[in-house]
Amino acid sequence: MRIKKISTFYLHKNNNYDDKNLGFYEILDSISIPIFIKDKKGIFTDCNKAYEVFMGLSRDEIIGKSVYDIVSKELANQYHAKDQELFDQGMVQVYESRITIKGMDRYVRFHKSVYRSLVGEIKGLIGEITDITEQKKAEESLRASENKNKAILQAIPDAMVIVTPDFKIVDFKKARDFEHIGDRLSFIEKTVADVLPENVATLFIENITLSFQFQRVTCFEYQIIHNQEIRYREARSIVISAEQALVMIRDITERKVAEEEIHKLSLVVEQSPGEILITDLDQKIVYFNSTFSKKFGYTLEELKGHDMRLIMAGLQSDEFYRDLNKTIVTDNQWRGELCGRGKNGEVFWTLVSVSQFRKLDGEATSYLSMGQDITEKKLMEETLEKQSAEIRDALANLKQTQVQLVQQEKLAGIGQLAAGVAHEINNPLGFILSNFDSLKKYLIKITDVFDKYSELKKRVLESDTQILKELAQKLVLFEKQKKIAYIFEDLEPIIQESDDGLRRLGDIVKALKLFSRVDKSSELECYDLNAGIKNTLIIAKNEIKYVAEIEVDLGEVPEIQASAGQINQVLLNIIINAAHAIKEKQMDKLGMVKITSYHKEQFVYCCIQDNGLGMTAETIKNIFTAFFTTKPSGQGTGLGLSISYDIIVNKHCGDISVSSEKGIGTTFTIKLPLNAPNLQ
Repeated sequence: MRIKKISTFYLHKNNNYDDKNLGFYEILDSISIPIFIKDKKGIFTDCNKAYEVFMGLSRDEIIGKSVYDIVSKELANQYHAKDQELFDQGMVQVYESRITIKGMDRYVRFHKSVYRSLVGEIKGLIGEITDITEQKKAEESLRASENKNKAILQAIPDAMVIVTPDFKIVDFKKARDFEHIGDRLSFIEKTVADVLPENVATLFIENITLSFQFQRVTCFEYQIIHNQEIRYREARSIVISAEQALVMIRDITERKVAEEEIHKLSLVVEQSPGEILITDLDQKIVYFNSTFSKKFGYTLEELKGHDMRLIMAGLQSDEFYRDLNKTIVTDNQWRGELCGRGKNGEVFWTLVSVSQFRKLDGEATSYLSMGQDITEKKLMEETLEKQSAEIRDALANLKQTQVQLVQQEKLAGIGQLAAGVAHEINNPLGFILSNFDSLKKYLIKITDVFDKYSELKKRVLESDTQILKELAQKLVLFEKQKKIAYIFEDLEPIIQESDDGLRRLGDIVKALKLFSRVDKSSELECYDLNAGIKNTLIIAKNEIKYVAEIEVDLGEVPEIQASAGQINQVLLNIIINAAHAIKEKQMDKLGMVKITSYHKEQFVYCCIQDNGLGMTAETIKNIFTAFFTTKPSGQGTGLGLSISYDIIVNKHCGDISVSSEKGIGTTFTIKLPLNAPNLQ
């Protein structure tokens, strides 16, 4: 052994043999392996040139020093511990270590042994260092390569089978998706026919044979049944040597299922009743389904690669498209209506939903447009809009007609009362005219008397006393002839009667004005229900006074928001109906119409009660129906109570109710809110 020989030279040297003759240092330095010698205390006693080069120190810097003087303390502790272990065992020591020399990490193998004196006492150790850095790197590279290959093999989801030309399995690697397959040893040395169903084995034999025969990759698919479930496999056979072929088997069940789902989806897309269009980010057409093709009359070959705006034909503005694209980028989708033009020039409307296709990293790749034909709907909307406009016009005309009907009903009511109103006006007007005739005659007589007084005044100024006396006597006689005293007595009653008559005429005219005016239906005003009742009674007085007595019991009621003319029309209609009902009963004495008013919570009430003919239950059911009347033909329009109902219930949000008993009488109750909404 090399170390043994060196130790012998060293011993000779220490026993005063001739160093020069032995050529110890020449031999030591000629060895290319770094060698060092330590005593039992760990002090370096010698080394060769290779060790000097390895350590980067001269022999003088090494001899007489310990490892603590030339390496780090941590490393020195390790070396010292290993040296002591060697001295304790007295054997050869071999170990590997990683050290840093000249700023570089190196892997070394230490080979050390003790040397002894002639009597066998351990005197120190001799060690050599072998640099195994490159070997270590090669080993690590090999391990990394093996680990990499192993990882690659493990990552490959395929089962791998190596077979011979006679289809014998010589090696097998199981895959993750093949849990049901047995272990490796259950396949080795068996043939393909031994381990596979007959139909599947036949496929393997055919394709492996082709691989060996034509030296090419063959690929085929097959099915197996596992746990009553069909599993799909894909196999690839490739020759790897003259005597072996590698067959890689992959489970493609999920792919097959996915392909089936994709196939189904493609059928759904293609046969979808909706229009489906795919474009790239530049709005170039990539795909559209048959529904789209049938609608617009183009084939995919005709439009593929063309801008989708070709079918829009300028029907939407550039600003519209800018807003559309901005919305898609911001919200990832857009929904709205688009107008397009078919190949034959026909215009279509489509309700479209546009969204982006994105890759897993979020990058947009294309646009998906899903549309539903709404052309008929748009045409229907246009028709409906036209019809709605016509309906609005008809409604406006109807409202105008309704206003006219209400006004006509008012005028009809006034017409029915015209004779009575004329009579009411004629009575005061008659005696006012008579009084004014008397006043004119009185005025003539007073003027004549005044003329005499003027003559008397003149004579008094011109004549003597006797003449004045005669004139005075004549004047007294003249006053008697002209009944001046009676005239002055009659003047005050005449003026009072005329004043009363004029006031009555004023009230009648005022009541007629309030009743007959054309109302602005959307306007409300402060309305005093009691005042309305009184004004209405003025107009209806002549119609009632010959058939009934009026009893009025008006409570304190607050003003309400209402249309005065409309409410007065309702009151007049019910009061006149009450008078007619009493008249139809043909009683021996005057009937009775009682009108009361009162306030309760947020409403005011007016009750109009009569003891007239009354109504049956059947009549009460239809009393508010338009054109329903119990009066003889030509004596009623049948609109009075239906208009009254509309005014109270629909326009003033109130209520009108009726209770009646045939032969006993009828009571109408009107209920009005303090604050009605704006009239419609």
